[in-house]
Amino acid sequence: MKKYFILLIPLILLCINFRSYSQDIIVEKFSKIPKYVDGCGCFFYLKKSDENKNYYIFVSSGGNAAMKIDGSIQRLKEITEDYSNGYYGEFSNNYYEVIIKGKKTGKGYESTNYKGKITVRNKQTAAEITINFIGDCGC
Repeated sequence: MKKYFILLIPLILLCINFRSYSQDIIVEKFSKIPKYVDGCGCFFYLKKSDENKNYYIFVSSGGNAAMKIDGSIQRLKEITEDYSNGYYGEFSNNYYEVIIKGKKTGKGYESTNYKGKITVRNKQTAAEITINFIGDCGC
């Protein structure tokens, strides 16, 4: 019995260690926009019903952005943003890099509508997730 127990200990430790370093990234909706994202900017959602309820997956304004990644709101800094051919944006902090590519789908009075993909990469583990979005940029 002791032999089996001794053989199980490394297996149990390996499983615990593997679980601690999970490669998954979880992007969640949030409804409260942080104070550092203020004014005109971009507001992206998973789907139209989320837009109607103000459930964001990404917001940005004035060089600051926010996403809820792995259970907490991450403050991101704008690296680059370009509207010349649709929407392209790169944002980053110490832990995550976010790349957004969107196509123009319409234009409102003071905003432009987009749909596209958001890719989030964990800088420490290189884990990556890509999700679809809809939303708009403007005032």
